[in-house]
Amino acid sequence: MRPEPPEIPRFRPSIALAGRVWALLGTASATVTAVAVTVIRAWVYPAFSDAFQSIGVVPPLVTRAFASAAPLVWLAPLVLGAMWAFGPRKPGWHLLIGLIGICTVFIAAPVTIFALYLPMMAVNAAI
Repeated sequence: MRPEPPEIPRFRPSIALAGRVWALLGTASATVTAVAVTVIRAWVYPAFSDAFQSIGVVPPLVTRAFASAAPLVWLAPLVLGAMWAFGPRKPGWHLLIGLIGICTVFIAAPVTIFALYLPMMAVNAAI
């Protein structure tokens, strides 16, 4: 009979490490979302706005509100970073940070797309 192979030690992350990974993932997601919305607001929106104003179409209220409130998306990574740094060290707290950060992507992306394409839908409906 052959001897059994030696047991290879496996890496088992601790709950604290898993929590830090969730918090990092959430904060990074919120930061990437804020950068994307800022880039869209700074470069894409002016092109849309100029094109529609040249044909005499005023952007809808939702689009103008997006343009005005786009910098507020930077509150998400700042708040999540503060929650991570200064929040209580209770179980599940880091998971909450991660889930909130990931939810910012699923909220900001549809709002941005809707706000930018609404003027095109309004022009098509008027034609």
